[in-house]
Amino acid sequence: MQWLFVSLLISCLVISVGEARSASTTFKDNDWNVSFFSNCGFPVERGNNRSVKTVRMAGDRATWFTLRTGDVGTCSTDARPRNNAPFWERAEIKQRGYIERGTLSSVSFSFLVLEGFRGTKEGFFQIHAHNDNCHAYPPVMMMFDRGQLVVRALRNVTQKGRETGSKGEHRNYPVRGYSLGSFMAAPVTINVSYDTRTAPGTLSVKINDKKVMTAPVEIAACGTPHVKLGIYRPGRGSGTSTAVFDDVNLTSTR
Repeated sequence: MQWLFVSLLISCLVISVGEARSASTTFKDNDWNVSFFSNCGFPVERGNNRSVKTVRMAGDRATWFTLRTGDVGTCSTDARPRNNAPFWERAEIKQRGYIERGTLSSVSFSFLVLEGFRGTKEGFFQIHAHNDNCHAYPPVMMMFDRGQLVVRALRNVTQKGRETGSKGEHRNYPVRGYSLGSFMAAPVTINVSYDTRTAPGTLSVKINDKKVMTAPVEIAACGTPHVKLGIYRPGRGSGTSTAVFDDVNLTSTR
């Protein structure tokens, strides 16, 4: 898609709110081959300050996410203390369907930060695995932690059922050479390769076609991998963060 300079882009976003769709609708576009939905709802569902907007810019559409301090997520675990945070803030959409296991899957998307992302553990991409019968951790997470880009890969999983075994823990991979400003100057293309044809699997990430990390990754036996996009962070007064996503595509091969 043709992007504008950031200053013009912000102006377009502000004046184009009439193009936004209801948070309850499917999130998809002609340049996406996978669709998403709000599985929990959003902190702000209506009005110009709503958490998620689909906005027309330069003849194309992009999805705009905003979290403000105190925007408690509406998933069941968000309003209670967890993982050393009094609550969790969330404006996030979930893939319809799942990533097939035993495949080499690639998720690519365009990503632009308009403001914020200077707080702790501000996530913007996940390959999650949780389902109604499996309380699994996400195999893959991408976030900014105090402005530092970090990729997290899940390891040491022994979980075999809903509550048995270990869910594992995440290993952090800070990505050097890409400051927060790198994602604010212009949109970047991020490609996440998730290979589950072996055990453990392999995770690799490219930014604008340059590989920035590769690591082993695991998933719970009962998990069903799927993509989540948006902003998800601990409620610690991080201020306002806004990001724009577009051109979301998922491919899988055996």
